[in-house]
Amino acid sequence: MSNNKQNPPELKSSFDIEMILKTVEEIKKEINLIKLTKNDSLEIELEIINKFSKFYESHPFLVKKVCKGDDLTMLYEMLNKLQDVEKGDETLTNVETNLGTKLADKYLYPNLKKKDL
Repeated sequence: MSNNKQNPPELKSSFDIEMILKTVEEIKKEINLIKLTKNDSLEIELEIINKFSKFYESHPFLVKKVCKGDDLTMLYEMLNKLQDVEKGDETLTNVETNLGTKLADKYLYPNLKKKDL
């Protein structure tokens, strides 16, 4: 019998955070320009997807959040923590655990408590 064990996936250590932050700001500016002539959210999103197609291919969820005008506080916090990983000040495992806990405290646990009432 052959050994079909696969190596575990390699953890990323570089995330191109500056490019992500820059592109998010460019998308926000572009949305504001588009809104001068259009107010249909789907049209705006499609225009952004076309203009930033490469970025959309690798970050579709992020583009959709920016287009919807969602709160990006957690995104900025995550990117700051990933910068700490890149600098070697933090491990990816710690960052994932801490952010996961924070997200659960903010979104999961309050909803579970409501259902218990």
